[in-house]
Amino acid sequence: MSVNILAVIVAAVVNMILGALWYSPVLFGKQWMRMIGKSEKELKTGASKAYGVTFITALILAYILAVFLNLLDVHGIAGGLKTAFWAWLGFSACTTISDYLFAGRPLNLFAINVGYYLVAMLLMSVVLTTWR
Repeated sequence: MSVNILAVIVAAVVNMILGALWYSPVLFGKQWMRMIGKSEKELKTGASKAYGVTFITALILAYILAVFLNLLDVHGIAGGLKTAFWAWLGFSACTTISDYLFAGRPLNLFAINVGYYLVAMLLMSVVLTTWR
């Protein structure tokens, strides 16, 4: 099984760009900061470490999604989108909802965070299936 490493890197970069937009004041940043109880100043402390770890996890997510697409012999954008959706639903949405419920976190926060991963995985699947 062969994984296109360049596609994985590009998919991870797409993930990071989406995150920068998603959690910016333009989209959901203000609501997200309010719900997690942090200020912009507080988030900037240790941000370089957080961005580094986030990029590494984006690479891992993109690589594993590429492996799934290969194992399932998915071809084309539509197949990639379907696979990414089901992977997101089973491995992201379903595994994080109980944490939000038991921790008493707002469901709006869950929607922002899990929504980001849905869009990220869909976009990454487009990159990965296009450059397969």
